[in-house]
Amino acid sequence: EIVVENNLDDQVDDLLFSLDLANLPFIAVGSSADSVLRLREEDDQNFAFILRPAYDIKPGDYAIPYTITYTYNDAPGKRTGTIGVHVGGQPELNFVLSQDMPVLNMQGKLTIKIINQGLADARFVSLRVIPEGFSLLSDSETYIGTVSSDDFETSSFDVSFNELKPTFKAFVDYLDLDNKKITTKIEIPFDVYTKEEAIKKGIIKQSNTGLYLGIVVGIIILWLLWRWFAKRRRLRASTPQN
Repeated sequence: EIVVENNLDDQVDDLLFSLDLANLPFIAVGSSADSVLRLREEDDQNFAFILRPAYDIKPGDYAIPYTITYTYNDAPGKRTGTIGVHVGGQPELNFVLSQDMPVLNMQGKLTIKIINQGLADARFVSLRVIPEGFSLLSDSETYIGTVSSDDFETSSFDVSFNELKPTFKAFVDYLDLDNKKITTKIEIPFDVYTKEEAIKKGIIKQSNTGLYLGIVVGIIILWLLWRWFAKRRRLRASTPQN
C-alpha cells in the first residue's frame, strides 16, 4: 500500500501510479497500475497492489521502480523512484549421520550431512562436536561456510569407537537472513558393533591369512615328506639284496 500526497500548490489531474515489475521476481495479482482523476492540494491518495513472489525467489531486499504521471496546470508531470520490499525466509537445517567402520575399539569415520530445507541460506556455519562413546582423532571444530537453500554440505571426523551405543552430539552455529546468530544442538544416537557382529553384517571381512598360511605350510610339509619317502625308496632299490 502506497500513499501519494500532493505537496504542490494546486490540484493535479489524471494521476497514474504504476509499478515496473520487469526483470523482478514478482507478479501483480490484478493490475500493477492505478489512477485517480483528481488529487487536490495537500490531499493524499492510497494505492494498493497485491504482489506474488516467484516460486524461486531469494529472500532479501528488493527495489521496485515506480512512475507517477499527472497533469499540473495543464502541463504534464512525472516522478520516478523505487519502493523497498523485504522478502522474508529462514534456514531450516536437518542433519543426517553416517558411519564408516563402526566397530568397537577400531578406527572409523563419522560424516554429518547438513541439509537446508528452508527458504534462506544459512551463512557462516560452524560445527563443534562433543564426543560421547567415541574418541575424536581429528579436530572437534570445523568451519563449513554457507549451506544454501535446497542444498547440503558435509563434514567428516576420524574417530575411535569406545562404546556400543554412542551418541553424536554437536552444536551448529550459523547466521540467518537478518544476521542473527542461531545455535542448534543435535544429538544423534547410532550403533557400534563388536568385531564378530561386524563380520556377520559384512562391515568388515574376516581375514583368511592364517588359513592360507596353514595350507601353505601343510603343502610344504607334505612335499618334504614325499621327498623323504621317495629318497628312502631309491636307497632301498639301489642297495644289493643278500
